[in-house]
Amino acid sequence: MPITFRKKTNTGVKKNTPLKLKLESLFGKKLNSTQVNRIQSEILKSGFVTSENNITDKALQDYAKFKTCFPKYIYKKDELEKAKEITKTIEHDDYIYSAENIFYKIKELLPGLADSTIYYWFEKAGSKFSTVKSYGLDITVLVMYQAVRRKETLFTGK
Repeated sequence: MPITFRKKTNTGVKKNTPLKLKLESLFGKKLNSTQVNRIQSEILKSGFVTSENNITDKALQDYAKFKTCFPKYIYKKDELEKAKEITKTIEHDDYIYSAENIFYKIKELLPGLADSTIYYWFEKAGSKFSTVKSYGLDITVLVMYQAVRRKETLFTGK
């Protein structure tokens, strides 16, 4: 009996949706549709946008910045909002925060925290820690986000 092979059909039509193209440009690599759907779902579940049609360039940029710094963390609005609120309480000049003020705020939140942990958090946020340096709002919020997560973990055990 002769062996016959099934005729291959092109089952996967690659769609280059505007969302996919934006995400690929932000992350700098090709993404498949499953990845795009997962990202879209995570952004919608985060609480930052209400529907698929409301995903703005700003929301995508914030998500990309967050995920490049913290690939394993879940993107949650409530934790980021807490970090932003804490950041607002730090003394600053036109949203430029001194390393000393950030450092003492973290020590106030988490008294027993090792200095090396704070240095590591700055590195994960995309900047080395230096006591003579000043940091922008984006780096400060990302570092404070990690402090909020650590504090939540200590009290909830999650």
